[in-house]
Amino acid sequence: MTIAEFKDKLIEDGVKSVLKREAREARRRGGVAGFELCRMLETPGDFDKLLTERHAEETELQRQHIDAEEYWEYRMATIQIEFVWERMKVAWRLPGPWSASAAIHYHDIVGE
Repeated sequence: MTIAEFKDKLIEDGVKSVLKREAREARRRGGVAGFELCRMLETPGDFDKLLTERHAEETELQRQHIDAEEYWEYRMATIQIEFVWERMKVAWRLPGPWSASAAIHYHDIVGE
């Protein structure tokens, strides 16, 4: 399995999981959006840049005391990007530490 195929599988499985398990509409939209955003991320630098931007925006959203649904839609997208990023660090063999969950998940999919 190539790294691109691995990432695609993470995204496809992630979208299915969010649609199946998340009952709250805003969180469902955010979760799917987060996985879909990962499709355009090709390098570790892409993930790092997007997550840095999103974390800064989340801080600003909290400061502004925006509507909870709007915040959670945004936050759920970020959570899914973080989920894919943790697993891609394993796939790319980036220096650790890796989360145990990500390493096990990678092994379950790829078999290495």
